[in-house]
Amino acid sequence: STPTANITASIEAFRTDQAQTATESHFRDLTMTATLWTDTPTPTASPTLTPLEAALERAYAFGDLENPTNGDWQPFVHLFEDGVPMVLVPTGCFRMGSEDGHEQCFDRPFWIDQTEVTQAQFARLGGSNANGSCYLGENRPETCLTWFEARDFCESRGAQLPTEREWEYAARGVESWVYPWGNEAPNANLAIYSRGGTADVLSVPDGNSWVGAADMAGNVLEWTSTTYDQLRFSYPYSLNDERDNTDLSVNHRVLRGGSWFNDGDDLRAAYRYRVGPPVQFNFLGFRCARFPDS
Repeated sequence: STPTANITASIEAFRTDQAQTATESHFRDLTMTATLWTDTPTPTASPTLTPLEAALERAYAFGDLENPTNGDWQPFVHLFEDGVPMVLVPTGCFRMGSEDGHEQCFDRPFWIDQTEVTQAQFARLGGSNANGSCYLGENRPETCLTWFEARDFCESRGAQLPTEREWEYAARGVESWVYPWGNEAPNANLAIYSRGGTADVLSVPDGNSWVGAADMAGNVLEWTSTTYDQLRFSYPYSLNDERDNTDLSVNHRVLRGGSWFNDGDDLRAAYRYRVGPPVQFNFLGFRCARFPDS
């Protein structure tokens, strides 16, 4: 007789073989998937600019706009490590001086102090004023100091006194406004003038310039680094009139901005005055400027 096959044993053998085949296939699939994942490049996110980096990019590009206006620039304030807030002044051109002026252009942005240097800032950062400030008050401008003392304070911060060209551009903007706030005549809500002394900085924010700089008209006249050529009382303006000088004891320096002592006409952003570097007045203060790489 023919022997009967062990059906149960055959079924178990078939199942074992199928399970082995399925396991091998599964691991082949996993290996292939892992290889595909490894070979596919992982997309990287674009670097996110900090607010400061974004503002500087915008400041460099501002001069390339067609027919820019002062209102096209949004003021940007940065608090530097020394604790003094400065406003960013973008690239661009303006007409310097009155009577149509002469075009002056900036191909890189710069910073200028948001306010005139205050007595609190001056004391905290170790400023030296041999005579002491006039009209005492922590938030009032530092006054009654020489050009040399103002220059040294700015340099101690890694900055410098602004040239009158830098100062006027920060005040007037690409539209070359008559005053920092526009072409409207001065009033008590726009500037500190025709009164008996200084006031706290930022007392009249409606008078801020197009870049957000306060008191660029009134409160105190401000030292600049620019040499005043006594043999030439009008433009054209020469860049050699700025920081290139030899005799610091004789050369007059340009003052800008009008003061509490002046009337409204002297608050024009193109208004210039000059005194010798050793002079101190109770209506004379300063602010500092710096470039992004300083």
